[in-house]
Amino acid sequence: EEEAPAAAESQRKPPDGGEEPSPAPAPARLYRVQVGVFKSRDNAVSLMNELKEKYQLEVYVKEIDLDGETRYRVQVGAFSSEENAEKLSRELRMKGHRTFISRE
Repeated sequence: EEEAPAAAESQRKPPDGGEEPSPAPAPARLYRVQVGVFKSRDNAVSLMNELKEKYQLEVYVKEIDLDGETRYRVQVGAFSSEENAEKLSRELRMKGHRTFISRE
């Protein structure tokens, strides 16, 4: 006697006898501390170099299009934890920098 296809499907195991693989986790959200946005790439690079030299941080310039115009964001870090980004943001504000946390 043959099983109905639906019943056979529900009892089928992977060939190795293990559990069915879980779906891939959603990509992790990243939090970055933005320290400036400039029209001039030179100004953005200047701030990036200053932050790297003063604080030994991972700093980079990201080119963006803002209302049809090119701007350059100066961002620090790529944190998986919002708390860590907030901590760095507070430290940089205490040193006189304006900051904003971007979420990607």
